[in-house]
Amino acid sequence: MNMQIKNLCKVMYYIEQKAIECVSLPDTDVEKEVYADIYNQAIRQAGCFGIEYMEDKYVPFAIEAIKEYELPEYLREKIEQAMEKLHEN
Repeated sequence: MNMQIKNLCKVMYYIEQKAIECVSLPDTDVEKEVYADIYNQAIRQAGCFGIEYMEDKYVPFAIEAIKEYELPEYLREKIEQAMEKLHEN
């Protein structure tokens, strides 16, 4: 059974808020990578291949994983490098 639209919107909202919190470089490749990593963390919690396939019972676990998400070191470094490039220009 797939999740309700309301829950899909809720999970996507938390992903967006966490991505904004993690990276302030809109419309960049590194921002896309951060979104993807957070998204993948959420679907890992539900053992599914895409958020639209998540069962409603896993929504609280996915949201908790998103809230607790921390950038992996390689993404942290990419953000720092992108910020340095931005300040050089």
